[in-house]
Amino acid sequence: MTKATSVTALSASRTRIATVKSQVLTIIESAGVRGCISDEIVKYFPSSLKTGTINTRYSELEREGLIFRAGDTRPGKSGCQQTVWRSCVWKSLVRVTASPKPQRKTGFMAGLVYAAKIAMTADPTFKGSPAAIALKAAIKKEKDKKS
Repeated sequence: MTKATSVTALSASRTRIATVKSQVLTIIESAGVRGCISDEIVKYFPSSLKTGTINTRYSELEREGLIFRAGDTRPGKSGCQQTVWRSCVWKSLVRVTASPKPQRKTGFMAGLVYAAKIAMTADPTFKGSPAAIALKAAIKKEKDKKS
């Protein structure tokens, strides 16, 4: 695969994801104060589109402050409870009982912190550097959150 082909594929993928995200938001907004569960949203998309591609858009839209979850659920077609998603337009009319999901360290971030700790102990010149000071502050902040 050439670089030009890769760039074209990446561009097409980003465009498709943005389109799906926009469509998910439109579906949730059109549901009004009642909101939507995943099964109700997925039925608007072709079956060739993977459910994971659609479901990933919920957390993105929530982070952007466009949709929210109040903590209520409804049964999906499998009988399992699914989160009800609503447009933030309705937030003042719905009692919110769900707390936002805490951000967790990814494997990459945990590895990065581990490598930085090793660097701080192995290299005495690193200890006083701005990067080391910032890292120490971030680690302290993480510890403070846990206690």
